[in-house]
Amino acid sequence: MNQFEAQKQYDKAVRMHQAGKVSKAIQTYRKILKAFPDLDGVHTNLGMALYQEGRFEHALKSLD
Repeated sequence: MNQFEAQKQYDKAVRMHQAGKVSKAIQTYRKILKAFPDLDGVHTNLGMALYQEGRFEHALKSLD
């Protein structure tokens, strides 16, 4: 995945997240982070999505 594709995937994940498709958004955020592990915004959104699903320990790790 290149940076352009990562941005497209991120935009898609944000739209899914906002539409309440939290599980799908989490999958996409994780896919992006495999390719680009230092993207703080993706970590933040992943943490918030995990929090929304009640996965508090995982959320804290992502937000750390």
